[in-house]
Amino acid sequence: MIAQYQRLKKWVLNPAALGLIVTTTIACQPQSLPKVTSSENFIPAANLVSQKQAIYRSDRYGFQFSYSPKYFVVDDKTNKPSSKDNLLTTIDIWTQQHAKKIRSGAYEGGTEYPANVSVRVYKNPQKLPLQK
Repeated sequence: MIAQYQRLKKWVLNPAALGLIVTTTIACQPQSLPKVTSSENFIPAANLVSQKQAIYRSDRYGFQFSYSPKYFVVDDKTNKPSSKDNLLTTIDIWTQQHAKKIRSGAYEGGTEYPANVSVRVYKNPQKLPLQK
């Protein structure tokens, strides 16, 4: 248990992970609290920690993060970056259920995609820290 806590603490203090957590927190701010009618999308935190972890690694951009492939899908091919705002790439992290719906075309025709985590990598010629 202590080893899991220390791994989690190390992961949370990692700058890339911290950015991922902040991005998720900001992106998932609801306008009002939704009514919970089903627990099918609920993933207990204990399950996330206890499952085998996979590692997404980008040697090109020099970062990595771990995730549970049982619950999540990492998609680095969906969004093609444009040259505006110095965006180099976008990596989306979806739940397994949402990824299946996306692949099946359930969101085509203008339907808004569900909430997810989106990691964006930008050019940083001035070598500014993540906070800036």
